[in-house]
Amino acid sequence: MLEKQELRDEIDHKKIEFPFPAGGKLAEQIRRLAGYKEARCLFVSPAALLDQVRINALNDGKILIMPAPGLKEGFYRIKPYSIAFKDLKFAVTYKGLAQFGEHLLFEEMAGLAIDLFFTEILYVDPFGVFLGNGQGFFDLSVALLSELGGVADNARAYAVGVGEQLLVERLKHDCWDVPVNGLVSADGVTEFGQGRLAAAVYWPVLTERSIKKIAPLWRLACKQGKI
Repeated sequence: MLEKQELRDEIDHKKIEFPFPAGGKLAEQIRRLAGYKEARCLFVSPAALLDQVRINALNDGKILIMPAPGLKEGFYRIKPYSIAFKDLKFAVTYKGLAQFGEHLLFEEMAGLAIDLFFTEILYVDPFGVFLGNGQGFFDLSVALLSELGGVADNARAYAVGVGEQLLVERLKHDCWDVPVNGLVSADGVTEFGQGRLAAAVYWPVLTERSIKKIAPLWRLACKQGKI
């Protein structure tokens, strides 16, 4: 079983770079995903690799949910057809969120019903456990939205990258990890056969200081009596 930190150290030591294709190719594969056409609401990470995915989501009539930087302010929503085409590329970036995005109130997250989640990765194993940037914001985002009732019952999550990022061996699984259902690359989709996307905030690893830094997490902690 592979240790996540050892893989991160190897990437840094060997200066490994993955041959990412143009974002448009990845975005088109996502459009072919089962369930994409019917999906009403998508969560897409702010990675540059997924710029076109976010633009497509709005052009395809989907509600786009993005996390605020560091999750400090929670999440932003951009509604389809609410932004001029010439502004779309900027609107779906962190810098554009403040101008074009709608900051979600704590009470509004319960009605989101997010159907699909997409995130960038460093590596992913055949069981959907992935190695991210080490900050855990995707796992925490899914867990927080799940606890607040913002995730659809049949929601699925996908890693986006290249085939070289798919491991043969298993990654060590932390108790707070949220496995993805598949890997989307320019060549197609590798499904991992994971079941229903479900997650909960794992409070034992969160300090009061870290909880206070994330507004909706602080509200949830107070509501559940964790603080």
